[in-house]
Amino acid sequence: MTMLVCTTLTDEYELDLGAKTQPPVNIDDLLFSTYHLMAVTKVQFATVRCRHQHSTLRKMMTSTSARPGTLIESSGYMRSNDALKWKDIELYTVKHPDDPNCQVLLMRVKHRLNKGKRNRGIPPVYTYTERNDSLGLCVIQDILEYAFLDSAFASERIKKPRDIWLYTHVPDHRLSTPIHFKESMKEIPIFRRPVKDSEGRWITHPTLAYQYDRAQEYEIATSRSAGFKTPGSLYKYRKGAAANLKHLDEHSRNIIMGHKRSGTFAYYVQVQDDTQSAFMETPARDALIKLATNLTAAQDSNFAS
Repeated sequence: MTMLVCTTLTDEYELDLGAKTQPPVNIDDLLFSTYHLMAVTKVQFATVRCRHQHSTLRKMMTSTSARPGTLIESSGYMRSNDALKWKDIELYTVKHPDDPNCQVLLMRVKHRLNKGKRNRGIPPVYTYTERNDSLGLCVIQDILEYAFLDSAFASERIKKPRDIWLYTHVPDHRLSTPIHFKESMKEIPIFRRPVKDSEGRWITHPTLAYQYDRAQEYEIATSRSAGFKTPGSLYKYRKGAAANLKHLDEHSRNIIMGHKRSGTFAYYVQVQDDTQSAFMETPARDALIKLATNLTAAQDSNFAS
């Protein structure tokens, strides 16, 4: 194989042995991108839900370092219709540890479709909390939106958001109350593709999963609309999550990132340390280093929406 790559493919077919990099996404990039996607861009999405799903996809990738194919239909498994499904979601009303009189929502999400372990073994489970500090980045809020659109709640009493707080009280002898989804919804993907109905109008398909190729097209279009010189792929959100996992031990990183070998992690991170100041024995200028290595550093200041 080495001989094939180094001679035949490179000499006769001009194979490029270089690699393209894309800057990671940090929290400032995500805040800007979310605002631009929801309020500014003129990129046309087939449906409102399609736009919202794209925003949720970004947020879930940065929160968990998930690959796109873990959440939506992977291009390597087309027609499988396997993606994040309602059976992978556990939603709870819980008592806040700091204030037992306060009840909040908590969500646990199972990643069955990690690369190399699709539907095999014990999948990692990630926990989301309510983000009252930044509602635009609250994944639970988004999942609730899709649950109401799909009429996915098992309880007939839950018809609107306020009903969750009216009918899911946590008893004194418990710390949480589960909020169940209908059995008939368990195998339905949460992120679903837009299709045209018999009258030519765009609707959300009731059962077919959202595809990676379509999501990637939207990502490129919206990133260009936001003024990013290098639109990159959806993987820049996974890369952004990885950049914030450096402090974890090797075993924990492998579980979170879904890697078999620890060396793979090195490909996801840029040098984000102030090596110049380290040599000069001066305080690190972390804010400037962070600015230089994130996505908005390469943004066109005169971007057109």
